[in-house]
Amino acid sequence: MISVFDKETRQAIPFVNISFESIKTGEQKFAISNTKGRAENPFQGACIISISHIGYLNLVDTIDGSSNPIFYLQADFFDLNQVVITATRSEKSLKDAPVITQVITAKSISARGISNVQDVLSQDVPGLEFQRGGFGADIKMQGLEAKNILILIDGERMAGESGNNIDYSRLNVDNIERIEIVKGAASALYGSKAMGGVINIITKDAQKKFEVSAGVKYTQSNEKN
Repeated sequence: MISVFDKETRQAIPFVNISFESIKTGEQKFAISNTKGRAENPFQGACIISISHIGYLNLVDTIDGSSNPIFYLQADFFDLNQVVITATRSEKSLKDAPVITQVITAKSISARGISNVQDVLSQDVPGLEFQRGGFGADIKMQGLEAKNILILIDGERMAGESGNNIDYSRLNVDNIERIEIVKGAASALYGSKAMGGVINIITKDAQKKFEVSAGVKYTQSNEKN
């Protein structure tokens, strides 16, 4: 059993998104803390634990599986005047958005050295998870499957779906300015595809006429090359 509390108030934080990765097998499982901020560790041995919640800095640590650790999350004070567009399809400050909109900035991604969009979303968005399927990674958000979640690039629907899933390896995190996430039905603005929510990936404006970059990637079973 693990427990998660606010570092300042020492109060339990409910509905925290928790990822467990077994050090021995590499298997990954997910959990959400209950109203008392507690969640069961699904592994007996040592594992890497990633804890995230809207309004708090992410925390990554290693636990041995035999103890009952307590974690304290530090509040993350973000700019409420930041402009978002996904909630209304027009520019509004984050504090004036009519629905809760989570924003993941390029600075946050860079600070943690995350190299792919799938890891960014699974670590930062409570209630969102990926499971391996026949067409790559199956995304789920708040229990709803990929067919009910709309993925956008700069406000336009991302092409290239296979079995309602996206090949996330095509997205270069170095080109991302921010990611806006709106949970819940957004079908009035985006159509029936958005019943579960919308993930809008906003890319950076071109700064240079020509640029070359290189990187190395690897794939596993059930992943696209």
